[in-house]
Amino acid sequence: MSEQNNDAATDVELITRAKAGEFEAFGELYRRYIALIYRYLRSRVSLKEEAEDLAEEVFLKAFQGLERYEERGVPYGAYLYRIARHTLVDYYRKRDSQPSAATIDTVEDDQSDPALHVDQREQFRIIAHYLGMLPQSDQEVIRLRLLLELSSEETGQWLGKRAGTVRVQLFRAIKKLRALMADDEQR
Repeated sequence: MSEQNNDAATDVELITRAKAGEFEAFGELYRRYIALIYRYLRSRVSLKEEAEDLAEEVFLKAFQGLERYEERGVPYGAYLYRIARHTLVDYYRKRDSQPSAATIDTVEDDQSDPALHVDQREQFRIIAHYLGMLPQSDQEVIRLRLLLELSSEETGQWLGKRAGTVRVQLFRAIKKLRALMADDEQR
């Protein structure tokens, strides 16, 4: 099948083909979602290599569970996100620790202006510090909407919430984040 046809295939079609033994179809799902899942995991772990390993683990689990996967009207990306969240829980359970707030650092190492790179890293570090003070559900909404740049509808599907609920939660989470930052500036 040509590359153009793979681009036009829906996730459901690709899953059906992958279940039938067409492994290239699962490869297309991998190409569609690896960057998104990696960015999510990278925002939650401190080392790039760990995020890469966890992303590969997510896709391995998805591939191994392919026969059990049932289409329920939820995007495949949301299914992968749930696997990623469970994988993170297992990862931190094995390490007997909690995710660090400082793991939002996702600035790529190949930026052309080193001064800008250092400044962005510092900004990410500061924001991550305050983000870690928010409830986990608020952290997730901020990560999905702002870091991964998912729409409110997509974020809602990933979290099992309505888009309106996501918008309200994001508004409130950002308000809390700003309040925390303002409180510290006043001290």
